[in-house]
Amino acid sequence: MPECYRVNGPNIVSDVIDDEVFIINLEKGIYYSLMAPGVEIWEALRQGATLDQVQEWLLAHFDENPGDIAGAVHDLVREMEAEHILVRDESPQEGTIDLPDEPSNQRRPFQRPVLHRYTDMEAILMLDPIHEVDQQGWPSAIPER
Repeated sequence: MPECYRVNGPNIVSDVIDDEVFIINLEKGIYYSLMAPGVEIWEALRQGATLDQVQEWLLAHFDENPGDIAGAVHDLVREMEAEHILVRDESPQEGTIDLPDEPSNQRRPFQRPVLHRYTDMEAILMLDPIHEVDQQGWPSAIPER
């Protein structure tokens, strides 16, 4: 069975700005950033790609040996699991990777992705009233008991 992951619920949001992805855990108030090729790995996993598909795409676009790419992808995924950003998908549906396709003769050098973790905004993000809503979302507050 292919190894597949999904974003861990509605409390994890992300956005790609230029060549960097920002991932925010709204529940914990922690945010993360990844640069290429972490951006491509994140986007592929977010779209439902299996780890094998991610590695194949990286091998076609980056100049690196398969073992180093596989190790980097696995290490990054394990770190994102430990941070509760990703969870293993028990009922995966193999997705297609919708990433920019570059000519294979223009492969870029591969740099091991690093997940940068920031807690400097944790207190501010936790003060936001968005954390005190029911499943309908803002502005529907959780009833007081």
